[in-house]
Amino acid sequence: MRIFKSLLASAALLLGQPALAAISDGTRGDPSELFVAVYDEASGKSYYKDLGRTLVQFLQNPGGTYDLSSDPAYSAFLGKSGLVFNVAGFYPLKSDNSNISQWGYLLSSSEGAGILRSNFVAIDAVRQKIQYYVLDLNTTPYDGTPASAAANLSAAFTASDAGYFAGDDWGSDLGGQVAGSTVATTDTPLDFYYVNNSTGQAEGQILKAGSWTLSSAGVLTFASSGSLGSNQPPTANAGADQAVGLGVTVSLDGSASSDPDSAPTPLTYTWTQTSGANVTLTNANSATPSFLAGTAGTYDFTLTVNDGAANASDTVQVIVTEFPASGPAVLLDVPSTWTVGQRQTITWRYQEINGKRKATIKFAKNGVKFKKLIKTVPLRKGSIPWKPGKSFVTANGALQICVKPSNKSKALCDTAAIVVERKAK
Repeated sequence: MRIFKSLLASAALLLGQPALAAISDGTRGDPSELFVAVYDEASGKSYYKDLGRTLVQFLQNPGGTYDLSSDPAYSAFLGKSGLVFNVAGFYPLKSDNSNISQWGYLLSSSEGAGILRSNFVAIDAVRQKIQYYVLDLNTTPYDGTPASAAANLSAAFTASDAGYFAGDDWGSDLGGQVAGSTVATTDTPLDFYYVNNSTGQAEGQILKAGSWTLSSAGVLTFASSGSLGSNQPPTANAGADQAVGLGVTVSLDGSASSDPDSAPTPLTYTWTQTSGANVTLTNANSATPSFLAGTAGTYDFTLTVNDGAANASDTVQVIVTEFPASGPAVLLDVPSTWTVGQRQTITWRYQEINGKRKATIKFAKNGVKFKKLIKTVPLRKGSIPWKPGKSFVTANGALQICVKPSNKSKALCDTAAIVVERKAK
């Protein structure tokens, strides 16, 4: 039947019928261009026009006005009552699933979203139906060249033509592929839906883009009023805060950032350091840059993602401790200010040392000579309370912890400067 239709279409060319359109037909994995189909049952004629915008282009910027009245092929339809029309476009799923967020179809419906289904099989069945009709409309085959894509022509058909509206491959319910009518009469808004399944789940999404209206004067206009009417902004996620040791390569991770409508363009990533010793980010414009933690301190970064229309930002903090990346080490963590007679806690951390080894905690009033032993305890204890007396008052004091990883090794020590103040009267 399809070969017969193609022969009929070729014959129409020989008879001089204006049927020379070349709609991007999806056979090369590209999104099709949208088209409008108009049917006059009384005269047994139909008309179509390639609207010149692909499904992806329409998703990025829904809208459009087309004056069909200026098209000679539409002249037989002007002023006619009882005309019906529908609008459609599609995007086949590529074999590598690289377009899974945008594949599917755009289709009008006069009975709402209820006539459409969003599971994989149903979407692809409707997508194929639209593609078959596009192949019928393309009496001059689409060859993928810019000239072919730019043709954006139109034609009028009768019942003997492959592209006839009421033929085997089209109609108000697309030959039964949808559960209701996709058409409306002139001067009546006709809702327009985008149907996609990007997850493989039982149900995907059916989003209302807006509505088309074909006036009795032959002007086709789209009014954006639904989910595709405005860009849905992205969400930035700069990853979890981190604490690392000296010498490690820190990986930032913004890969959890997302864009609900994956449009207008893929996300871009910009990382900005806002505090800490200056570092050089490797792959700074990727989702996962990295840097070498060469200096202890606190580093703050801001991630900004952009979807081509809107920005979103998030922050992450990296604390680089004086712990080396590996090897035995001990690190004090104490308040910087103490008060006579008030108890606070001396805390320490350690790595790659047996927790049973003895640690000595000492005090130096001048910050240099550690003559005052505060306590000797097993390293694993991790902290001790301390309440300094009057003899410890100093503006230049220091605390020190020392431990020998083994009997034959030298002691490892860490110090922290402190101030010990008199108790307020």
